[in-house]
Amino acid sequence: MRKLSRAFMLLLCIVILAGCGTEVKEPPPRDTSGDTKLSASMVYANSIANKVQAYYDRPDRSSYTITNTQIELVHDLMKPGSKYVTALKSNKGKTYLKNTMDIFVKDTDGNVYYASKSPSAGRINTTRLGYYYYESHVRDLGFGQSDVSVYGKKLDLGGFNHGSWHKNKDVKDVYYKDGTMVIEIASGADPYVSRTGIHVDPATYNAVEITMKVEGDAQSAQLYFYTLDTSGFNENQKINFSVNADGKYHTYLLDLMGSGVFNSPMVGIRLDVGSAAGEKVTVKSLNAVQTDASSVPLKLEKTFHTYSDKLHQEYRLIAANDCDVLGAFGLEIKISKKTVSKIQYKDKNGTGTNIKKLDGGSIEYIAFDIKKVGVIGFIIPPDGSTSYCTVTEDKNNYIFTQYANVTDNTLKKMEEIIFGSRVYTDTTHSFKGIEKACDIERNPLVDITVTGEANGQFYGYDHMVGMYKFDMDGSDFNKAFYREPDKHFDATILMKNDNRNRDLYIWFNTDNECLESAAILDDTNTQVPIPLQVGKNFVYEKEEPFYDPEDVMYGDTIFPLRFKENEESQFTVLNLYQNWGKYPLKQLSWIQFHVSYYHLSTGVTESNCIAPYYVYGKDGWTLPDFRGASGIMWSGQPQFNSVGRLYFLSYINSKGKKVMTEYTDSYIRSSGNTYVDMDYSYISDCGSFKYVLRHIEFPQKDENRTYYSLRLEFLKDLTIDNVRENLSLFTFDSRNNKFYQAAYLDENNQPQNISIDVSQPNSQIYKLGDQSPYFAFFDLEKKEQDMNFGFILKSSSARIGKKKYNGGFVFKNTFDGQINIGTLSLDLGKVKFRKGDYINLDFILLPYGSFKVKSDDNVRYVREDSCLKPLSIEAIKGEVVKDTYLPRIKCENNQAEFTIIGGRNNNVVRVDGFTNIKKPRIYELVDGEYVPIEFSVHEYDGYTVHFNRDGTYSFSFVFEMESPDSGRTFKVEN
Repeated sequence: MRKLSRAFMLLLCIVILAGCGTEVKEPPPRDTSGDTKLSASMVYANSIANKVQAYYDRPDRSSYTITNTQIELVHDLMKPGSKYVTALKSNKGKTYLKNTMDIFVKDTDGNVYYASKSPSAGRINTTRLGYYYYESHVRDLGFGQSDVSVYGKKLDLGGFNHGSWHKNKDVKDVYYKDGTMVIEIASGADPYVSRTGIHVDPATYNAVEITMKVEGDAQSAQLYFYTLDTSGFNENQKINFSVNADGKYHTYLLDLMGSGVFNSPMVGIRLDVGSAAGEKVTVKSLNAVQTDASSVPLKLEKTFHTYSDKLHQEYRLIAANDCDVLGAFGLEIKISKKTVSKIQYKDKNGTGTNIKKLDGGSIEYIAFDIKKVGVIGFIIPPDGSTSYCTVTEDKNNYIFTQYANVTDNTLKKMEEIIFGSRVYTDTTHSFKGIEKACDIERNPLVDITVTGEANGQFYGYDHMVGMYKFDMDGSDFNKAFYREPDKHFDATILMKNDNRNRDLYIWFNTDNECLESAAILDDTNTQVPIPLQVGKNFVYEKEEPFYDPEDVMYGDTIFPLRFKENEESQFTVLNLYQNWGKYPLKQLSWIQFHVSYYHLSTGVTESNCIAPYYVYGKDGWTLPDFRGASGIMWSGQPQFNSVGRLYFLSYINSKGKKVMTEYTDSYIRSSGNTYVDMDYSYISDCGSFKYVLRHIEFPQKDENRTYYSLRLEFLKDLTIDNVRENLSLFTFDSRNNKFYQAAYLDENNQPQNISIDVSQPNSQIYKLGDQSPYFAFFDLEKKEQDMNFGFILKSSSARIGKKKYNGGFVFKNTFDGQINIGTLSLDLGKVKFRKGDYINLDFILLPYGSFKVKSDDNVRYVREDSCLKPLSIEAIKGEVVKDTYLPRIKCENNQAEFTIIGGRNNNVVRVDGFTNIKKPRIYELVDGEYVPIEFSVHEYDGYTVHFNRDGTYSFSFVFEMESPDSGRTFKVEN
């Protein structure tokens, strides 16, 4: 396993560093300092965009890594006794700390419990993500002690001889053999078995002991239970634990008392285990037991507020039940003495180096100079959340301990205590950096005023999170769509800096849930290309019932700024909902959910969601909530139904096991307001290949054409026995519905319809044509649910076995007895892919219509305007920039003239190379003369300005094409 992990990490590095190759010197960028008063912030923001990433670093998801320009932090989630930070490294890969940063609680009797020894596994939910900031939560950790023993009589909860367990639809079968219970998994969506009619007295038993073996890929499981005082299984009465899927029996001991919700007899129990169809779980025994471990009904939430260039850590203790024995709550960091060169701290007496003289009640920072690495330090916030700190030593380590401000031994159920610090690192061996950072961190700006019609307010600097917090008014879906589509909510901020140079982050919040996008204007009301990170939370979905029981709605806008000493700066933040100029806006944001979620919309109408880590565990489902624009709009708000599940790369190996892929990183080129363009990348669990998905959308209103490019590269040789059957380049399934018809373009490039037999499982493979082939599903069983779906292959290229591939593709059409499954693969049998081989695909994913649409006409319509007669650009003045989907041209002397042909509905063009940031002038050739186009509603909107690495600007704007046989000629100047 260790060798596999090293190999996986090495391949992750290959993915993350891909494209870095031989460094070519570029000319210095042009000086932009005179273009806008926000020039320094503009350059800074674009230089750090996309520099924070987070990913599971092992195929079994037992460990999670967060990186930025400064650090790499690795946190174990499952290993017994080691659920803490296993490595904190510099951006050069050198280690500051390892196997430490543990959280503890101490009860009033002096017993100490550590989160690293939590009986439950850790679970990651990164709820905010984007250009500059990831809010990564490590959840489900409790507190435990080592060397727990079981004693006394065990109470059998299995009842395997009675056949008393019930299964759900995702379990194929449950049967009993030789005193065991065997569970065969049908689907990885949510398989579980349950049993009621038991009675477990909390006065006699405090834990559950399970002995079972798992044959498959499952990494974790959940034990649900409910008691006499609760009505049924629920998210609060649940224990997460990691499992070993090596096909051998292992025993798992789960602490019930520590959950805090085992106060009356347990009467129901449920085991959730299994990650994919075909897995098998054999439970040998399941007992209620008594252990000698004392427990505390307390849960921990670790939050890493990671920015492109800094890191804050926050620790939240939550009472799962009333607790009256809390003595202390703190952070313990052990640093090997042999790695430390120097120590420095600052307290009320100034800076010092003698840890015996440290005044722990007034500490501002503590820093350690690590040999051959640099300085790591911890800046204590002046918000009263920390009581005191100590630095002690044992034979091998310095031990830094930070204690939260615990004012009472009693916590009522759901009460909490929070503390934290900023983690500082650099690669120097000087303490000047942390001295400066501490000074800035503990002395935030206060001379800040907010004006504007949106009632904006400044709330101060949040030391725990690390941002300056503001709020303003907002809107809702229906008001924005129907009544005030052109309304923008504005807040104008005047910030006066002190005598310190500062890089800082702004967080604008609104308590409305449908914020879609944002823009920033300088003091002249000119758009400035500072990419804005936007996100929201829908109210009352209760995805995190324990950690976020109120689940309040919000909309957030986040971005960085750079200020010189004594600088005064004025700018305006615009929160946007429906229109941007004459057209609906197009945006990429995040949504807070039970997993990390990117969200895209046209105006306030959702078009797509991307779950880069997948939806329910490692199920491969990447695009949930994928909605079309040609269906039936909801009666309650301007939204449409969604299609089924969509999956990208996987294959079946020679042992019949499905091999999946793991997400590695994202790169956002444009998050709006005219178009969205981003990459997200994966590596196979076997390390044989990596791939990048480019996802691009325009604000189209007739259909939701989601344009994709897939670039797959083989990193080592890989043999697949039957490619047609066992390699999925893309898969769609109908989830909870059935389609009665399908269609495809056959090998003679003729459209063909298929009547699907849904009476029994069946599967067929059809060869596809070579003229932008497609396949589609339509004619829904459940009339008011879901949409039809089409896949269109625009173009492709491949090298297989180090030779150009001239073969075709196949559409595998399957009905498995419950749902339809459509898969794209290569028309090949057994193949050995060689290192350096590649597969490149450009394709369109299309949700369309409703149950009323019983044809593939919409798919053919989009095939025509996006493949047969796609957008193309011809230069009259300027130089065409090659791009698969986005018409793009580089201007000449701040002017470009060009003709666009093809396409349909709303599209976008981007013109590069301007040296003036002011609003562009756009003209169209009409009857032989250029006439101005009025693309704005407000003086500042209707276009997007982008910043380029060479110090020039690009402008993008939306235009409409009536048909793919028409053309339009534009002139853009500035």
